[in-house]
Amino acid sequence: VALMVMLSNHATVLLRSFDALLSPTIVDRNGAIILRTENQRGAFTRDGEIPERLKELVIAKEDEFFHYHPGVNVWSYLRVTGQFIRGNRSGGASTITQQLAKILLGNESERTAKNKLSELVASIALELNLSKDEILDMYLRVAYLGNQSQGFPEASQVYFGKPLTQLSDSELFSLVATLGSPSTRNPWSARHEGYTRTLATHLGVSWEMPSTIKKVSDRSGGNAKFELRSLHATCPTRMCKSTIDQELTAKLR
Repeated sequence: VALMVMLSNHATVLLRSFDALLSPTIVDRNGAIILRTENQRGAFTRDGEIPERLKELVIAKEDEFFHYHPGVNVWSYLRVTGQFIRGNRSGGASTITQQLAKILLGNESERTAKNKLSELVASIALELNLSKDEILDMYLRVAYLGNQSQGFPEASQVYFGKPLTQLSDSELFSLVATLGSPSTRNPWSARHEGYTRTLATHLGVSWEMPSTIKKVSDRSGGNAKFELRSLHATCPTRMCKSTIDQELTAKLR
């Protein structure tokens, strides 16, 4: 019983870490974003619907047995160990749950035995207290995809200028291919096309290089952010709704 309580408390702490990764956002009276600020790690996140197709592609790439393991895939560990013994050090054994735990613990850049153990405990805590759908949804909203983009909803706007629900299969897969090495495999990088085409062939996915890749210069807000900043307006919680009407503000300006 004490162990279950400890794991439950640990999951509560991890959920607080998740909330802390979401960009504080102020919206107008109609729900349009006025002002967003960077999260504690210097990246932006965004709310948005997650398409089922994206979930399928991410599971196919990152963790094909996601729905069947308890947070840790023993068989993957055995496979990677065998590859290591044979001198092949490529690939990893982390499940989606473990990757989420690593993000929430802030362990992305430090691969130590101590961190691995803490990620294992965190993964078990998440699996015991959340559903698979909740874990996957959280992962898709905070996985880092390069260029200050944390989560697929934000990356979709940054790289393609539209929400996830409007992306083609090829555009979705371009974002999925970015996972694991966002600095070198994101849609803006020179290595993106070659890696993504190879990955698509490996997974049996039809993919063509998207022609609508976009570069976003400012993602901090909308038409009324100047007025909010001049008033030193802040949002102490994840989402704050104002009485401002952005369209009216723009006309008045």
